[in-house]
Amino acid sequence: MAVMFLDAAQISFAKGTLVDRVDIALSKGANLETVKRRIVQVVGESARIELPEQMGERISALSQELGKG
Repeated sequence: MAVMFLDAAQISFAKGTLVDRVDIALSKGANLETVKRRIVQVVGESARIELPEQMGERISALSQELGKG
């Protein structure tokens, strides 16, 4: 894991001004559904909220599809 300033990451990974992922850690006791609702209020429907386990499932499904070819 690396922690960088956003502008440094954009330059390092040639993203320009685009952000394609933001990881959010919840405080102990925070309600996941409340946090998700607040994120949608701020960024609208232009973002997709995925839990870490959902990303693992998506990667697994993609690798299975690639193995079939």
